[in-house]
Amino acid sequence: KTATETVGILGLDVKDFKTFMYEEKFLLDNFASQLALGVVRERMEAALTQAKLFEESNKIYNTLMDSISHELKTPLSVIHGSATALKEEAILNNKDTVSKLTDEILKGSRRMQNLVQNLLDINRIETNKMELKKEPVLISELITRVVNELELALKERDVKIDIQEDIPPISLDFVLMEQAIRNIVDNAAIHTHEDSEIKISAKRFQDTVDITIEDNGPGLPKENPEKVFEKFFRAKTNITGGTGLGLTISKSIIELHKGRIIASNKESGGAIFKIILPINV
Repeated sequence: KTATETVGILGLDVKDFKTFMYEEKFLLDNFASQLALGVVRERMEAALTQAKLFEESNKIYNTLMDSISHELKTPLSVIHGSATALKEEAILNNKDTVSKLTDEILKGSRRMQNLVQNLLDINRIETNKMELKKEPVLISELITRVVNELELALKERDVKIDIQEDIPPISLDFVLMEQAIRNIVDNAAIHTHEDSEIKISAKRFQDTVDITIEDNGPGLPKENPEKVFEKFFRAKTNITGGTGLGLTISKSIIELHKGRIIASNKESGGAIFKIILPINV
């Protein structure tokens, strides 16, 4: 018993019936009291843990919903505004304006598509349902595909590509690794101004291939650049948007390939992401 309730029954197995002495009964009562206190303490710890989990779950849910609502509002507003403008006859007769508005619609739809893909991927990662479909992949083809997919996002950026010629094909899941690199390059495009330089390079070492993405934007958190890989992390800048999942997914995909990714700041300003992939895996 405790002061407020009975938490259980203590049974004592004895071979022969016996009458307990006062000291023996007192000792058994102490055992029972200590066990009761232990049960109550464990119940309280379990309730506290459950409360913390519930609070953390609510926090993640609210963060995710906040991120998604912000991330959806912007492209939806752009798509709606551009589509509405395209209905005006004066604008339809202006080819340059039509081209710009259609580009904005494409950017908005791609942004929403990336959002949905990221949400699906983070769920697959956390439920261990992401499986690799490996095939021999040329790094040059992979990077070319990424740049082509991000043509609109990189339109106003000075993109420089430097790929070593003798890099052998690597066994990768082309689709997933393309997404991992695309998230990083897209992140660089989002956090840099027009005419900024983004450099993508690849170099072979003895047992690895290093892919480096550099930009000259505001850089990463000085105290801990690796913080950008945390789920839902969003930099405190004037740039809005993003769910804080893209780089988390990139890191998970790279680690599924037995690789590593390192985030750091350039001395001259800007961010560096180095992807290190094993050649023989």
